[in-house]
Amino acid sequence: MNSADYEGGFEASDIEAMLDRISSDFRGWAEGFVPLAVGSADPWAVERLARSFFAMNPRVAYALARMIFLGDQRHVLDHVAVPCTLVHVSRDFAAPPCVGRYMQARMQAARCAAVAMETIDSVGHFPQLVAPDALFQILNLVLGSGRNGEKVGPADAEVNSGDIGMAPQSKLLV
Repeated sequence: MNSADYEGGFEASDIEAMLDRISSDFRGWAEGFVPLAVGSADPWAVERLARSFFAMNPRVAYALARMIFLGDQRHVLDHVAVPCTLVHVSRDFAAPPCVGRYMQARMQAARCAAVAMETIDSVGHFPQLVAPDALFQILNLVLGSGRNGEKVGPADAEVNSGDIGMAPQSKLLV
């Protein structure tokens, strides 16, 4: 949600209207949301995500949406203790590019762990559905081998060992 120091893509009034729609007509809301979330160009991805949404109990979906859109966890970014790669879709209506840039900048400012951002040139919110090959390439790069083909692993990364007691390992935030 947008605030004085953060552009998150939604105004409070937009979120309240969306939550009202989810509460009163979940199926109608989902039928409009799903094509936006996956980019309506791929009928397979739309159908797959729609099936997932329609399988949810509307009351559970409403509670989940409230948690996602009203829960503010930005402070957690200051305590990330392991190197991570943020994966962002370039034309994501739910989390515009400014969200990824904010996350990266905040983590860098906190100097708690190395952070990289990979942007997938596509439309939609779920990279695993809208650009699975591009996401796989990023996963292979992050989890498999480095940019020059060398194997990388948790021991290759510097970690701030004093932060929130997490074991050193590579994390991927999608």
